Amino acid sequence: MPVGLHHVSIFTVDVQRSLRLFRDILGLKLLWQAPVGGRKLAALMGLPEVEAELFYLQNEAGGPALELIRLIRPERSEIPPLLGSRGSVTLSLQVKEIESLHRRLQEEGWTPHSSCLQLFTPQGQAVKLFSLRTEEGLSLEFIEELEPAAPSVL
Repeated sequence: MPVGLHHVSIFTVDVQRSLRLFRDILGLKLLWQAPVGGRKLAALMGLPEVEAELFYLQNEAGGPALELIRLIRPERSEIPPLLGSRGSVTLSLQVKEIESLHRRLQEEGWTPHSSCLQLFTPQGQAVKLFSLRTEEGLSLEFIEELEPAAPSVL
């Protein structure tokens, strides 16, 4: 199964300072920012609830992106160690056949936080994704971009 780096997520304490570094100094382009939350996102992260603001940046040549996350709820003291703590990182890997990967990981003893969830990006792109945490505390997110639905013919 081919795997590629889709994006890296960084939980930030001071989003304006992080934007000054990655956008203003290092030259990444802010593609979008959006408030996120809800049951599906909470399940994806293995949390009872979540509310955050995402800032999605990428260089002009494309390739893997950087996602800055400003966690609003729950409070940092209410979340598992490492997730959302200072310096914590999530690697988001782009995959194909996400359902079979989900089954294989379970067969091999990994415990995803949820089933494969279908969500939409702020641009309307349908994706399926799930995540898990390794014994070392690394958060891995697996994402498959879904093909747009073909227009129906009447």
